[in-house]
Amino acid sequence: MSSHVAIIGAGPAGLVSAKECLEQGLDVTVFEKSERIGGLWNAGAGVWPDMRTNLSKDTCAFPDFPWPDEADLFPTQAAMVNYLKAYTAHFKLQERAQFHFKTQAHVERDGDKWSVLTPDGHHRFDHVIVGTGFFNKPYIPDVSGLDDFKGTLNHSAHINAFKTYAGRRVVVVGNAFSGCDIAVGLVAAGADVTHIFRRPVWVLPREFAMPEGDEPIDSVFYRKSEAPQDMSLTERYSRTNEAMGELCGLQNAMRDDLYIETQNNTNPPLVTVSDGYVYAVREGMIQLKRMQYIEIEPNGLRGIDGQVDDIIFATGFETDLSFLSSDIQRALQYQPTDRFLPALLHEGMWALDQDNLALIGMYRGPFFLTMALQAKWAAASFASPEFRPTAREIAQGIEQMRALRDLPHSQRPQFPIGEYVSYVERLAAQSGVAIDYEMDQRVLPSDYAIGAHKPR
Repeated sequence: MSSHVAIIGAGPAGLVSAKECLEQGLDVTVFEKSERIGGLWNAGAGVWPDMRTNLSKDTCAFPDFPWPDEADLFPTQAAMVNYLKAYTAHFKLQERAQFHFKTQAHVERDGDKWSVLTPDGHHRFDHVIVGTGFFNKPYIPDVSGLDDFKGTLNHSAHINAFKTYAGRRVVVVGNAFSGCDIAVGLVAAGADVTHIFRRPVWVLPREFAMPEGDEPIDSVFYRKSEAPQDMSLTERYSRTNEAMGELCGLQNAMRDDLYIETQNNTNPPLVTVSDGYVYAVREGMIQLKRMQYIEIEPNGLRGIDGQVDDIIFATGFETDLSFLSSDIQRALQYQPTDRFLPALLHEGMWALDQDNLALIGMYRGPFFLTMALQAKWAAASFASPEFRPTAREIAQGIEQMRALRDLPHSQRPQFPIGEYVSYVERLAAQSGVAIDYEMDQRVLPSDYAIGAHKPR
């Protein structure tokens, strides 16, 4: 008799989890609160219509479902949704698993099993995967005057196509991964843009000019290296700032509000990806304003001259796990207002004393390969106990995350699990598909397209 697994969410994390669990012979039921698959990638759910991926299609792909050769190197939001639909169809997920759309699910412990409560009734499962993702609740800070603004106010997750802002005065708040790209897109569409942020970030292009030709950013950075893994945070910050200073020479040569001191081992380096942003700033097409606090007035913002038509908050997301019962939330050490580490988990997946519960894609900076390997590990552990991490391993992993959460906010790294290649290698080893990479070898999802499960 096969085990039954409930998967909460039908975005990338939920879909790859369904596929991996089905391959392990588990009975799968997926609960999705919206009316469609795709999760964050649906316009208005977490991304904007003109968005392109920051990483190439080689990295934004599941291991056993590559993009077609004719696809753009950096797919659009719409292309990503079509990719996820094609993935679902290729593996016949909706035929092989039960999908419940427009269904709010509440998860509770039920003895040695799990209960999923929906408007349609009470369902019991042997295992639960939370695949709702890290970026699932748009965050707008509590700003003075927010309700008095006479123009339009939106989060980056809910903005219109850039062309609708032509001729308008727009203020973009925040310079993480969405803020810089949105500012550039608005300028290209004919908007008058002012960009507000607290501190500058390193702005990287999607492609780098290399001796062998242009290479996408993930080809440059996601390679096996000999970098020591036991460096302190200050050593890591110093190394990264020096390396970024070399890569972003134009940015620092401008000596304006984008300048970052490269001999800096105190503040964690922050990185974003955006084509044309530095050029647009240099040419005066984007006005910069560094502000620690903002105050909104009916027709604009204090400190910004003239009337403002639109304010776009590119201020990131919170992680909403309110659909889990209070005892599960306590076990996850869930802090909903902590946008860095809302839950303390071993390898971003496992909580202590929560057997047969796994969280997939629940960390800052989720990538398709890491989600796929997490899902493979979770499915393998549900099917075969020898794949499950021990209580000691989980406790040690949680303590490592706690140490990061306890850091002052100004000293926290941008990503709690920041070493992509080493993280991939750990996940692959745990799920039985380890690969022995050579130095400087590029790490790709396609490397893991074929792999038999082998216990640790």
